[in-house]
Amino acid sequence: MWIQTTRFGDVEVDDQRVLRFPKGLLGFPSCKHYVLLEAGEDAYFWWLQSADRPAQAYDVNDPTLLVPHYRVPNRE
Repeated sequence: MWIQTTRFGDVEVDDQRVLRFPKGLLGFPSCKHYVLLEAGEDAYFWWLQSADRPAQAYDVNDPTLLVPHYRVPNRE
């Protein structure tokens, strides 16, 4: 599948790599399809690019790269 983006131009992505958020993300309920795009080989983050809205993308990273002992809080 081809995705239009404002940052990276048109990008070809395997359909199986599309992440689906049935309710969208907070503040963007109509954007339900996203893909992770690598920022670069040596980059410490990825882009969570909307497949529904070309201008919408978020930088995401692995928090343990910045805070080595980071753990997701247990909400139980």
